[in-house]
Amino acid sequence: MLLITVSPQLDSLALYTFAQFDQETEDRGLLALLRWVYQNPTSVPYLQNLRKVIFLPDENDLVNDGFHYIEASYYHRLNFIRRLPALQSVSFVLATWNNEAASPTQTLSEADLCYIIDSAKIPRKFTCTIGGRAIRGGEKYIMSISMLIRCSWRHRHTLEELDLDMEDNVAWGELYGEAGLEVFPPPSYAEFHDSENEAEMEYKEEWEIQ
Repeated sequence: MLLITVSPQLDSLALYTFAQFDQETEDRGLLALLRWVYQNPTSVPYLQNLRKVIFLPDENDLVNDGFHYIEASYYHRLNFIRRLPALQSVSFVLATWNNEAASPTQTLSEADLCYIIDSAKIPRKFTCTIGGRAIRGGEKYIMSISMLIRCSWRHRHTLEELDLDMEDNVAWGELYGEAGLEVFPPPSYAEFHDSENEAEMEYKEEWEIQ
């Protein structure tokens, strides 16, 4: 933390997993620093030039066995940094879904990606790769590539690069024609984006920092 405060030109930062806002450590160390920057994004003398943030899994965590993906709290981590004035790139490494702020469609993991894409002010590049590690419990994610394309289309005037490396996790119907889509119809983006149910309201409340 001390190195951050005395490095005004810092432009890249890699972070291991840290606690959430509601835990006892929220006012200590790096968490306190990030909270202060969130509340005063342009008046603090540090992190003003930070352009790239990478969230890494804790190498010493017993859960990190080198074989399975690590659950990560995407939304709380994005809230820590989303008001940094120069931020351009955010990455999650070896992370799987852990929605402490569950989206309205909890069964659709691609919905999380859509919300993350939409949360960017001017998205220019989005990369998502699935593979290399296993999911705990042995299940396999089946993603709706159509939903991600629809979501990306909303940002077609600014998005310059879209890299989705997830062919093995997409229903074959989406990849091989309309006949397959009739068997495995992909969910529409409107199914979660336009809903006004109680779950969505709870999600929006959790998405905003307190």
